[in-house]
Amino acid sequence: MGVSIFEGLAPYEIDIIAEALYPRSLKAGAEIIREGSFSECMFIILSGKVRVEKDINRTPRPVWYLNAGDCFGEMSLFDRLPRSASVYADTDVDILLMYRVEMEEMFERHPHIAYRVMIQLFRTVSIRMRQVLAQLGPPTPQAPAPAPAASAKS
Repeated sequence: MGVSIFEGLAPYEIDIIAEALYPRSLKAGAEIIREGSFSECMFIILSGKVRVEKDINRTPRPVWYLNAGDCFGEMSLFDRLPRSASVYADTDVDILLMYRVEMEEMFERHPHIAYRVMIQLFRTVSIRMRQVLAQLGPPTPQAPAPAPAASAKS
């Protein structure tokens, strides 16, 4: 099982990252993230499946499922804003936690690793954003561009 954000990294680079990761095992149904809470860590799923829920009109609704190799909670590493959704273990899960402080320290010591991991994180966020936008429906047709104005001759 590969972890997509570590794609393309050499084994020694993954070993360096592993020093900043904390393993945790959770039972099905366990709350991992609560919407609106503050936290500065992301999670990487080693095994199992998680359910992402969004509180819509005070009713929790499942909006996404993630599996082994996926990560979640990555936005809080960068924006330091409240969590935008809740996440629950849908099955028993083994996850890794990466805290912002340790990630920043590791990235300062190993900028080449930082660059490669950041590219993968941005890809992950971009793909998810496109999937969410696709769920909202087809794009609105654009109005035709106005014709260029005729230049006045003097």
